[in-house]
Formats: sequence, C-alpha cells, structure tokens
Amino acid sequence: MFSWLKRKLGFYRALSKPQKTNDDNYNSSFSSFLDVKLSYLKTLFQQSPDVIIREFNIGKAGLTKAAVVFVDGLADKEAIEERVMKPLIIEDFFANIADTELNTFEAINKHLLLSAETKKADDMDMLVDGILNGETALLIDGINEVLLISYFKWQQRSIQEPDTEKTITGPKEGFIETLRVNTALLRRKIRDPNLVLEMTTIGVRTKTPVCIAYIKGIARPEIVEELKRRLKEFAIDGVLSAGYLEELVTDSPFSPFRTIGTSEKPDRVAAKLLEGRIAVIVDGTPFVLTLPALFIENFQSTEDYHGHFIFQSALRLLRFLAFFLSVVTLPLYVGLASFHHELLPTKLALSLIAARIQTPFPSLIEALILSLFFEILREAGIRMPTAVGGAVNIVGALVLGDAAVRAGLVGAPMVIIIALTAIANFVIPSLLDTVTLLRYFYLFLVGIYGLFGLGFGIIVTIIHLCSLYSFGIPYLSPIAPFLPSQMKDTFLRYPFWKQAFRPWQLAIDKKRGVFRLDHLKKKDEND
Repeated sequence: MFSWLKRKLGFYRALSKPQKTNDDNYNSSFSSFLDVKLSYLKTLFQQSPDVIIREFNIGKAGLTKAAVVFVDGLADKEAIEERVMKPLIIEDFFANIADTELNTFEAINKHLLLSAETKKADDMDMLVDGILNGETALLIDGINEVLLISYFKWQQRSIQEPDTEKTITGPKEGFIETLRVNTALLRRKIRDPNLVLEMTTIGVRTKTPVCIAYIKGIARPEIVEELKRRLKEFAIDGVLSAGYLEELVTDSPFSPFRTIGTSEKPDRVAAKLLEGRIAVIVDGTPFVLTLPALFIENFQSTEDYHGHFIFQSALRLLRFLAFFLSVVTLPLYVGLASFHHELLPTKLALSLIAARIQTPFPSLIEALILSLFFEILREAGIRMPTAVGGAVNIVGALVLGDAAVRAGLVGAPMVIIIALTAIANFVIPSLLDTVTLLRYFYLFLVGIYGLFGLGFGIIVTIIHLCSLYSFGIPYLSPIAPFLPSQMKDTFLRYPFWKQAFRPWQLAIDKKRGVFRLDHLKKKDEND
C-alpha cells in the first residue's frame, strides 16, 4: 500500500516539474545565460530540421557568445549572413564599440545591424512565435532580451488577374496568398492615413495572421468592435483560409445566402472600404472578406464602375433577369407541364405534349435527372485540369443531351430549359450555390403543389431574406426597408455625380466626395 502511494507521489512530482516557475528551461521569462535559452530551443525544435541554430562568438576578443535562430525557407539566409553575422564577427566593426557596450541591444542596433525593422522579445512565447513567423532571433550571452530581426524571404505567387472577377477596362491585379502584399495593394488604392490595418493572430496551432482593415472616420466603430468581439469569442485549432472565419462570425450560419462578401480584387475592396465597410484579410488566402454585406452586392460587378453608367445599368438589369430565369424557369416549366396545362397557349401545349409523348418519366423526374447530370458535369469540369475541364463540360453536355433525346428518355423542351437555366446560372457566380439550392427547393414544392408551391416558395424566400442581418444591417437594404435616397446604386447605376452620399446605414461620414459642392451645400442647408 505504501509503495503504491510512493509511486503515485513520484509520478505526480515528475509531472509537476516542467510547470515550476523557478525553472529557466520552462519559464516564460528569459534567463540571461545563452546556454539555457539555446537548450530550451534545441529541445523544442529537436525534430524540426528546418529550424537553424547557428552559434558564434562576437566582440574584439571573441569572448562573447551569440547565436541566431531562424526557419530555413522563411528567412533570408544571405541577409542574415551579410547583415547580422558578418558585422558581429568581423573585428573591424568593433573599432568604436567597447566590450562593455555589448550588454545592450541599443548599441548593437545603432552601430552594427542593417535592418529596417527590429523588435525585442521579452519572453519565450514571443521568441518562439517570432521564429515561426519567419523572423530571425539574435541571442547574446548576458542579455535577458532577444532581438527579433525581420529578414523575410519565401516563395510567393505573382500578382495576376483573378479568374472569378475578370474585367475588360478595369484594373487586372488581384490578391495573392501573402498578407503583407495584400495590405500593400490596398495602400496603393487608398493613400489615407486614416486607413487602419489592425493585426491579430487566430488559431491555437496555426497562429494565422489576420488583418482588420477599415477607414477611421467612415466605418462605424460599433461594427468594428462587434467584429473584434466575434473573433475573440471562439477558440479554434487552426485557420487555413478566410472561409473558416466567414463561417464562424457570420450572422446566419444556416442560411443559404452569404451575409459576408468576398472579393479577389483590390479596387473592389477599396471601394467597399470607402463606403464604410470593413475588410478581413487572412494570410494564405487570395480573397478578402468584406462586411457588412448586402444582397444587392451580388448583382454589382467591378465592370459597372469602369464603363458608361447607361450601358452598365442595362447590364445590371440583365443580371437580375438572369437570376430570375436561373431560379424560376425550370420549376415554372415543370408546374405548367404537369399541373396547369390550361395556362399555356393551345399550340404551345400541343407542341409540348407531342415532344413528351414518347418519354417514360414525368416532367419532375426529367428535370431532376438532367439537373443532376449537369451538376456532375460542372463538378467534373471544376476538378479536372483547365485545358480538359472546358472540353468535358461542352462535349459531355452535347453528347448526353442529344443521346437522351434520341433515346426518348427526356423531351427536347426539357433540354432547352435546362440549358437556359445553366447559362443564366453562371451570370452571377457569387450566387451559384444559392441558386442551385433554391431551384431544387422550388422543384420539390412544385412537384407536390404545382405553381401554388412555387408561389409559396418565393414568399418564404422573400420573408427569409427580410429577416437576415449582416452585423446589424438589414440584408435586403435599401430595398427592405425601402430607402429611396439609397437606390442610386441598386437596380440602376447612377452617374457618380449623382451619388454624393454614402449608404447611411454603413458609414458615419455620409458625404462621399467633393464633387458638386454647390449641391452638397444646399443639401446641408435643407437638412
């Protein structure tokens, strides 16, 4: 019995040793002895061959020990050798420095190091985080602190035009996976000191850098604080893309409509920032989250603001028409063909009956079969290489459609309706998945209740849209609630000199610019 208790006490004593606060190897604060710090780092990174620990001696007599620690592939080796190690090792650099001054990093920073950005690490956690972020740690014997030097160097993708948001007359550049490059692209667009870029890290394991961007004086402070609160209220193991954060901070996670916007173009994000929105940039993600997001943003293209407002307004109306066709056309056809023949003209009804007389399946089954075929082809085209994916979609659609009609499995009118629905679906890429779900939902209702089910589904969708909010802003604004003064960039794109004010629900500074000063003065006097 006593031997069992003795073993248990010894076991718990062994577990408690690493947690002692007076042990330099496990204390978060630094020891002034270089060997102690290096021993901890070597133990921590003993199975990480990419972490380089280089020890050397510095000073006139070479009596002071020092070391640099960095991650191979994240730090610039040549810069470390030429700008850190060489000045510290070569004796000529110490002509004007006394050995007693080596006990302070200020003297080393002032006389030796060639780096635009350095900072001090006061504890072991900050040191480890700095090394894993790509910074170079300089450790000197006898100094409690550690100097972190920014010599970053890693492979990154060049700035290219994004595939999902192509433009003819606008800028061609798009975001990449490097956070600092993305923030620089925003700085190029908005050269305003009030553009705030707040940095934070999210992810217990990944410690992913995240930047919150907004324009001070335009964005609403309560929305900024609400975003920060939502980011802090959850703990997650890792954040590998902005999609993780979007799902965690969104207002309605179970809604098929996205209440947080995304964009790959710096000019589009800059325009949203100027309206009072907030951007969330995640390291490793080539697109940026923007919030609050409104439903009308899905129909606004970057090209709308680079062309003549009359032509772009017509194209925007075309997008609304394409949205209606992609959602309603197929369920409407199934309802008319299955339940409400009397609503069709006689010749059209006879033509549809003649086309379907040899088909063995009802209209609803035909629609489901062809829709599933199309979704499989679309998914295959996305997953396959670009050169092959387009050919698979075109050849597969032609072969399957023609073969199905010739075999009498489906009617020719159904193939035409499916093709029209598919083409209209691609006009609004941001609503592609949402439109697909809505279409199947309406098909289910139409298959049971006919066109009454379609009307019921549309009413339910509108009620659901009216109930959605994005960080306190109504999702259907300015349509519901109806705000006539905010409709100048909704269904039509008014000229810029007509859009003198920002959306009042997004920005605290309502005046958009300095054009039409006389008009603005009269507006202020009337208010």
